[in-house]
Amino acid sequence: LSDAGRWRDATAVAREAVAAAGAITHEPTRAAAAFLLGEALEGDGAAPESEQALRDAFAAAERGRDDLLAARVATELVFVVGQLQSRYDDGLDWVFHAETQLRRAGGDPEIEARLLGNQAHIRYGKAEYSAARALYNKAYEMRAKLHGAESLVAAKALHNVARAAMAEGDNAGAIELTRRALALIEQRIGSEHPDLANALSGLGTIELNQGKYADALATIDRALAIAEPSLGTDHPMVGQLAIVRGVALEQLGRAADAAASYTRARDLFARDGRDKRLLAESLSGLGHAQSLLGDRVAARASFVRALEIRKETLGPETEAVAGSLEDLAGLDAELGHHADALSGYRSALAIREKVNGPDYFELAYAHAGIGKAEYALGHTEAAVSSLRRAVQLLAGYDGDPESLADMRVALAKAERRTR
Repeated sequence: LSDAGRWRDATAVAREAVAAAGAITHEPTRAAAAFLLGEALEGDGAAPESEQALRDAFAAAERGRDDLLAARVATELVFVVGQLQSRYDDGLDWVFHAETQLRRAGGDPEIEARLLGNQAHIRYGKAEYSAARALYNKAYEMRAKLHGAESLVAAKALHNVARAAMAEGDNAGAIELTRRALALIEQRIGSEHPDLANALSGLGTIELNQGKYADALATIDRALAIAEPSLGTDHPMVGQLAIVRGVALEQLGRAADAAASYTRARDLFARDGRDKRLLAESLSGLGHAQSLLGDRVAARASFVRALEIRKETLGPETEAVAGSLEDLAGLDAELGHHADALSGYRSALAIREKVNGPDYFELAYAHAGIGKAEYALGHTEAAVSSLRRAVQLLAGYDGDPESLADMRVALAKAERRTR
């Protein structure tokens, strides 16, 4: 059932197994049943419930001195706690337990590869993209060696490498890797499996980055057509796809449709209450659509709520918080509040430089916002300096040609005023 992506059916069976195992005193059996339940709940998008089942499994495995199973459970907790719930440091704490149990058990290359990949997920979430890519590469190499380069597990690992490549700004490399992974995944599990929908989501995101908005929309619609029947309309993956779909619609000039897609995602994550990170992402997208539709009061409310959630769940100095500050600064600029916009963009830039370093391509957007605000305030030389830096950073990135063109126009305008 799990292999087929039928997570709710798998959860029901796993609960029966837990109940049956509870009737006996053999701790390794209890641990194995609780582990199966934790995996099924994870697949069904129920991360907090999955964490509890996995904690029960870890405790039972330790009591039963089943070191290998304890290592496997701890490895899964790295992902469920650190990635699915964005509790990055708590997730990394489980790495210690997984490595300790692995050493005690004499090692296991399959679990070691999974642990590398799960650590990479956390590094990715913390915007440590180079570290994530290195870990993803190691995991892929181990999977390919263990199972063959064309195996399903290797293909999924390759898709993760592509995600990190995209985050580093290597869209050309990312799309090549993603298409290779997609072909292998579809070959191994068919065209209707939810794992294929997940890979298609990655392809759609890269297409967005490259300005191929119609292609991205078609890709995401295909992913939704797979995910909704197999996972249900209230599964977190469906909500994630609705967010990406909203971005594509927004870029295609279909603001009302984008707002509807973002609203669907927002309502799903608000109702579910499990993933506040994605709730904030849906609110941010909704704010953009509301602004395009002329409802700036609603847009500000969406942006402010997204910022509050991100500060609460991720901390005050994270890439996501910087994104929310940029959202609000952009709205201030639209309203002619240029001093407020300048302050917001500067705060966002300070966070991004601390998180990503001064040369990461996404800093271009904050530099551009600062430059435009400086220009509007009559600070022409400062505007030219910031806009030149923005163009320099984004010119080294192989995506978002429209923003780069806009920055170049703004720079030329500022330079003309200095003559």
